[in-house]
Amino acid sequence: MFRLRPSGKKLLLVSCVFLLAQAFVYMGLAFIGGNHRVPSLLHERLVSVTGQVPRLNISISEKFLQEGQTLDFVIRAEGCTPFIISPKILAHVWNVKQNILDCVGGGADCRLDGDDVFLAVDSSCIPKKVLFDEFVKKLEVKGFSVYATQSKKIFGLPPKASILTTALVLRKNYSFLVVILHGREDNFWWHGSVHDDLKGNNYLKKVGILLSRQHFMATEGAIPKFDLVDAQLLEYHFLVPKDIPAFLRAISDTSSNFIECDYKRADTFFRTHGRDQSITAIRFKHQAWKMLSRAKRILDDLEVPFWLSSGTCLGFLRQCDFIPYSQDVDLGVFASDYKEEIIPAFLSHGFKLHHTFGKANDSYQIAFEYKKLKLDIFFFYVDEEKGTMWNGGTEARSGQKYRYTFTAFSLCWTEFLELLVRVPCNTRRYIEANYGLDWFTPVTKWSWKSSPPNVEKNGVWPKEEWAKVINIPG
Repeated sequence: MFRLRPSGKKLLLVSCVFLLAQAFVYMGLAFIGGNHRVPSLLHERLVSVTGQVPRLNISISEKFLQEGQTLDFVIRAEGCTPFIISPKILAHVWNVKQNILDCVGGGADCRLDGDDVFLAVDSSCIPKKVLFDEFVKKLEVKGFSVYATQSKKIFGLPPKASILTTALVLRKNYSFLVVILHGREDNFWWHGSVHDDLKGNNYLKKVGILLSRQHFMATEGAIPKFDLVDAQLLEYHFLVPKDIPAFLRAISDTSSNFIECDYKRADTFFRTHGRDQSITAIRFKHQAWKMLSRAKRILDDLEVPFWLSSGTCLGFLRQCDFIPYSQDVDLGVFASDYKEEIIPAFLSHGFKLHHTFGKANDSYQIAFEYKKLKLDIFFFYVDEEKGTMWNGGTEARSGQKYRYTFTAFSLCWTEFLELLVRVPCNTRRYIEANYGLDWFTPVTKWSWKSSPPNVEKNGVWPKEEWAKVINIPG
């Protein structure tokens, strides 16, 4: 993960300002593509800055600059809006804006190898295959060899397959990877994985782009859409995310990983068990969607990550929909992300507090009511020694505590009923812990205290604490 430096030395000598700006310009542009063969020194420009600041030796190819500009211009000429998504370039651009001296390559002698992920472009500007083929031809006329990686996607019920272009791998004297972003509902972009295209993998190796460095496209990903601003390096203008730190957080490590709901499995489920089309079921799903949408907006505004949990997560895994007979919506939040503003925020958006059980550091649960439906928010705790995570439950009349244990999990984005939300990446393992191996079969009679395979009693709240840990408004 690339981390931005929080501070740096400010420029002290006015006479060095111009040279420093030039140095940063060359540094940023050196990252725009992958310099996979060493160009002749005759085509390089060496910039050295000495004096009151660290010495920077930055080597950059003139041919590379020309190719980077050409690629950008061809894409713009097609009416598209390319923007830089390279973490190293963006981190450097941000540092320059903050007057922070950096040398991304490390050390005093920075010969920059570059990032393989260069640009991204929204697929909506070249929606038809004919237009896309013409676009590729124009790149070939400019001397680029072009390979388009593809991915087979399954959308909706009944399952329908689509072939989507996920990236352009370009090679002239240098290699570039341009990510094709596909707009989805709820204002986010989806991108594919380079591993979905075997021929594409071989081509990447051929042009010298290392798959081990392609964290950004190692899996499918989701990125909330963002505003763009203009940035300038020499005479070259390009677009970058307006909020660079937020963008870098959104794509860091596994933060952008995306899993699609399994529509084939959902289709099998409905063919096997039927679909509840009763007025009651339709009304519940409509109200549940409205409640989830509103809860998502509140938690997103508070910057509290959450995921679909319990029965709502089971509905996602099994049928890509709410379970009509569940009559509630369940969300999970890590206890470390708890904020005191959560309850006031929900109350100010039309929710009523149903109850709170436990306390922030032990078995905490908040339940709200919204138009006669219940929303449960379960807080999860991490047991690093055992490699597990758990959430708690409380029986109000006895103070009995319960504990539900899961193998440690990470979170992935998904699209659930046109909402961008998170689920445990290994959703099946998460559901099997809570519902057993027979989770595919509907069970309408369920006891939260005894039915889950992963539940166990976890002590009793002392009676002197009941007033604090068992709160049911009258």
